[in-house]
Amino acid sequence: SYIHRCGRSGRVGKKGKSIICCSPQQFALFKKLLKDIEKEKMPSIEVNSDIYIQLKPIVKLANNMELDCYRNKKTKSDATWTETIVKNADILETNENDSDTERNKCKIDKLSKWNKSKLNKMILNFDNFMKRIVRLWDILNLVPIAIIFIFILLKLPSHVRILKKPSPIFIIFYILLNSFIIFSFIKIAVSMITLDFSTPNHTVNRIIWLLTRSILNFSEIYIIMFAFCGRFDNARSMKIVLFKSLIFVLLFIIFMAIGEFSFYDVRFLLDNKCVNFAHGGTIYNAIFGLIMAIIYLWIIISRKFKRKREIPTKSLFYYYCSVLLLIHCLNAFGACMFFFHLNVGLCVIISANFIMHTCYPILIYHNFLKSIVQRTTLIDQPITIGWIDTFPHEVESIPINPDHVSPWAITDKFTKLPMSIDLDHPDIPNMNETEANI
Repeated sequence: SYIHRCGRSGRVGKKGKSIICCSPQQFALFKKLLKDIEKEKMPSIEVNSDIYIQLKPIVKLANNMELDCYRNKKTKSDATWTETIVKNADILETNENDSDTERNKCKIDKLSKWNKSKLNKMILNFDNFMKRIVRLWDILNLVPIAIIFIFILLKLPSHVRILKKPSPIFIIFYILLNSFIIFSFIKIAVSMITLDFSTPNHTVNRIIWLLTRSILNFSEIYIIMFAFCGRFDNARSMKIVLFKSLIFVLLFIIFMAIGEFSFYDVRFLLDNKCVNFAHGGTIYNAIFGLIMAIIYLWIIISRKFKRKREIPTKSLFYYYCSVLLLIHCLNAFGACMFFFHLNVGLCVIISANFIMHTCYPILIYHNFLKSIVQRTTLIDQPITIGWIDTFPHEVESIPINPDHVSPWAITDKFTKLPMSIDLDHPDIPNMNETEANI
């Protein structure tokens, strides 16, 4: 370990600041030392090892500059000492010695000036790089969101069909999708225009990130509860599922906000530049990722027991669950690694967040809204929500449009039907047989 004391901190009885550079192997011992001296609240910032690679040429130049300055001072000191001896001994100096001394002095001065100019140029470039508005992380988040936003705008005339559906489920999915896109644009814009991460700016950034993350959490929980507890034709059932989802999401938001603002991990900061947000801290990330991973794993396993319990039957739903299972496992694994001071865990967390923010709106659109947007008619038809083919409750009554009545819908055998109907199903008779029965 290396402790650098600057300013008045090196003087006895004076207050000042000190910086300690501690290796990861000695960090636990350093924490124990802080606990013994009752200084546990002392802030600590973990420096990424990649920064050393960027600073290596600058440090090398600074070292060369210091050596040149030392040689220059030594040359001047030797020249002064020689002049003093000459004066005291009354020795006449030769032009040859003067020329050699002057030549060495000019050479050292030129080398020192060249190193200083090169060092100042690199420092200027490094400062400009660190102060630039657009960062790579912002661009990586902006490109996929912009593509999705352009796609939504191109499909906007077709989205009128979503608002005309009697069931609120499509409207909720559409609102969630657009809310996520809007908040994503806001958080990226704020991150781009925020040059310094002072306390107010950092607070605004964290609030926007928390709102965006809350929309994703609400969408996940609402879809799970609707798939297993919702009734498609019942508005009261929709409201109950919505209310329960809001309760769970509010609990997650409270814990996430407490972890984000009260137990924020300063290791997410690099040179006062926020390269990533904790989303509630490493502990919350690990717990939430583990809970959601267990839920999705249970859903995938329960497919084998669908005869004992009615669950969604289409494979697309389980592909959706598999993708989210992978993302949450990565998030929990990366949070655990980063919690135990493994820097590679931060890379895993960033990768999981990038996949989540990129793929999740695509999954929502493909599973819930694609079939409605692609329809060529607005006549009421049996509605299928992407992956949901059967529901846990039997529908008691179905409002039938008299202008569009299916011949098999008025028979005794098919009086009670789920709202999601596959016309090619082998259990449904063909049209000629049904008309003969009528």
